[in-house]
Amino acid sequence: MAHVHNVWVSRALSDPCLFLALLFAASAHRDMVQGTPHTTQTLYHQSQALKALRERVNEAKQVSYEIAASAITLTFYSMSGYNTASALIHKSGVLQMLAGCRNRGPEFEALKALANVILFGLAVVVNEEASYIRPDKALKRTDFRASDLLRRAVLRVSEVQGSLLTSDTTSQLQTVLEFITSTEHASISDLYTLHKATLMARSRETTILETESRIMTGNKTAQIINKCCRLAINIFWSTLESAVLFRGRKSLPASIDPTMASPAPPTSLEMLRAIIQGLELVTWKKHDPEACLWICLTAAAACNDPASRVPFGAVVPPLLTASDTAEVLLAKECWKYSKWLTGFVSPGTGDTMVLIPEITVGR
Repeated sequence: MAHVHNVWVSRALSDPCLFLALLFAASAHRDMVQGTPHTTQTLYHQSQALKALRERVNEAKQVSYEIAASAITLTFYSMSGYNTASALIHKSGVLQMLAGCRNRGPEFEALKALANVILFGLAVVVNEEASYIRPDKALKRTDFRASDLLRRAVLRVSEVQGSLLTSDTTSQLQTVLEFITSTEHASISDLYTLHKATLMARSRETTILETESRIMTGNKTAQIINKCCRLAINIFWSTLESAVLFRGRKSLPASIDPTMASPAPPTSLEMLRAIIQGLELVTWKKHDPEACLWICLTAAAACNDPASRVPFGAVVPPLLTASDTAEVLLAKECWKYSKWLTGFVSPGTGDTMVLIPEITVGR
């Protein structure tokens, strides 16, 4: 979505309301990189942007590009600053504004796509259904599967030059992909059987994989990226095992003790969170964006509360903005995987996006 760097920024430089939102975004982004809640300076920019937005909304006869873009900015950076309550309030405003903007041209369509990406990131953080603003044109593709996202990451290694993933890491990701593919529609008891068989196969490969890990490239960035992948893989298997044993405690054979479940290792989550917060995303965007998305969504599913999910969920929108199309197909693949995994961790969550009906917006 080059729209953000072209249209959005150029409009911000010529509109006072959106410019104040841009100042807030810049200050909040600095806080996000440093892994801290909003500073006093950031809160000041936020209050000024919010004041300008309220005044503009009260004066406007219809929603302008600048009004909607300002509300989208407040939504994302409130979330990245650990203020999910404020982000959810802004989310409601964004939905009301953009749901009624039909046939307003390509710039508004791009803005809707950006809003959908940010709403998805917020849904990951608060662990709720993602709201989806319907585009003017119907999507050509509707068949999304939980395995699509990781399949993209694995295919990129073989089809695109420049991937920084080693054959060791790719092999482990391929094992995860095969497991997801075989269990997308499996029952809990079948899931346990498949998981047990996969564990046995993985144990036979451990020696080979550990040997290759020690011969990793000297590229420091590549080392960090591969380390993130391995941490996420560890989190995936641990989280899945814990969820399968807990949810299947009534349907599993009596010989299986659900209390033997292995929760996602806190050290793996803590290590991954620290790396993600301090990692420059430019390299991920260039080489392996799908792998990074899979890593963040996997880690977020293993977290217990919104605050612990923020560092992972806040990475998702920037990556999707750089890698996805106006149809947000990649975002929909991400959503399908996220809800597949969180569906085991948090029973009762669905796998559909909530379509927002058209709303008449005005004074």
